[in-house]
Amino acid sequence: MPDQVQLQSDIGALSLSGLGAFSHILAVLSTDNVAPLALIQLEQLGSAFHINGPHAAKVSDSLTRVSSHPVGRLALSIGWRKGDSASLLAQTAGGQAISLLSFCLVNLYTPAATGEILSTLCYKLLPKQFGVASIAQLADAAQLLGGKLGRLGFGNLLAQQAVRVQSVYKSLGMQSPRDLFETSSTESIASVFECLQHLTEEGSIVRIQGTYGIVHILAIILFMFPYDAVVTVESLVIHEGPNRRVMVEIRRGEVARVCVEKELGQPPYLNLPIKSSELHELPIKKPSSFEWQGWLARKLELEFAKYGTLCSQSVLVSCCDILVALARVHRFSAILAGERKVSGTGIWALLGPYPLNRIEQVCQAIFGTIPEHSGAEAKQAWNQFHTTLSEPLGQVECICDKCDISKGWNVEGGSQWECRRFGLWHTVGEVLTAGLYSLLLNAPTSVAISGHFPRK
Repeated sequence: MPDQVQLQSDIGALSLSGLGAFSHILAVLSTDNVAPLALIQLEQLGSAFHINGPHAAKVSDSLTRVSSHPVGRLALSIGWRKGDSASLLAQTAGGQAISLLSFCLVNLYTPAATGEILSTLCYKLLPKQFGVASIAQLADAAQLLGGKLGRLGFGNLLAQQAVRVQSVYKSLGMQSPRDLFETSSTESIASVFECLQHLTEEGSIVRIQGTYGIVHILAIILFMFPYDAVVTVESLVIHEGPNRRVMVEIRRGEVARVCVEKELGQPPYLNLPIKSSELHELPIKKPSSFEWQGWLARKLELEFAKYGTLCSQSVLVSCCDILVALARVHRFSAILAGERKVSGTGIWALLGPYPLNRIEQVCQAIFGTIPEHSGAEAKQAWNQFHTTLSEPLGQVECICDKCDISKGWNVEGGSQWECRRFGLWHTVGEVLTAGLYSLLLNAPTSVAISGHFPRK
């Protein structure tokens, strides 16, 4: 019958841009509290970047990992599944690129600063009709995407590059610049990405020079464009991709800048400075997330590099040795009614019938090595730990005149928190605490770990 014929449409075949027509409905029904127009705008922004490398190959799988399953096409018809809005971005190259870009930003900047950077890029790189999402909406979308890609371990790669840069300066007998690990202003990092989008143009070369905040920028480049990058430290090549279109030149005394070169021998097409933030409150995020495999080793390497020294293999082994001693003597405590502290079960008793095997297994996973003196007494293990750490800590400046690592981690005054040597020593103590807790975890290799240790 003619009056029984109805118009139907298959929304399951719609792309993300097609879903823009249903943005108001999806905004109401989406359980992720992320504005659909923000995701649409970010996907358009991502199409300006051509990512490559091993991390880019993992983005699609990471974005589509979900704990729930769709019932037919119900999920598409009413909105996105909880925590799975990002899966729509896995379907396009632009969505994958902006997801990786967002992941890098949320590991280095606060949510507000991340939203500001993305908003600046949208304003500069997109047609004006796409300027519809607010800074807060872009920040929320970036946090969602960053959370989905956490298992890629930005902190692991950041630590590796920090060690490589510091190793070159040590081999040359030169003091590394103090500004290597500074965080560039939001305007500067937006300028870096503004230049990087020119890689989509034939013959364009992006050149990044100087030392200010260069380690963070280097990590972004090697996370998103490793095949395009050539990296030199004081003219020594430490990375060379096959395409050779992004030149990162780390040299002391060089003014930090990023530029785009289109013709050999001609002035740069773009020449933009890289500088610090002028805000009183810096847009620095808490430490980056790490992949479980080797996370404490990378955490130590990164922190040592920030203070101008290197974390040797002997330091990692010594940390494993002291963990064995601590596991033998450390006991959990509980506070009962009336604030009466009661000693509880020791860690050693919680490690199963073969505690040493368990400790070696976990140490291999988180430190990349195993204890060498697992039978040592606690005092002997501490003395060896103190001796091993004295050398690298002695290379770090002390301004409080109170740093005595033989006394452990006692804080004698507020001035110690401003001391570089105590800051590094305090981080070592936090790593050992995290190591003890790690002994009680059965974590898969793909899990992401926050590098932030709350200070009490």
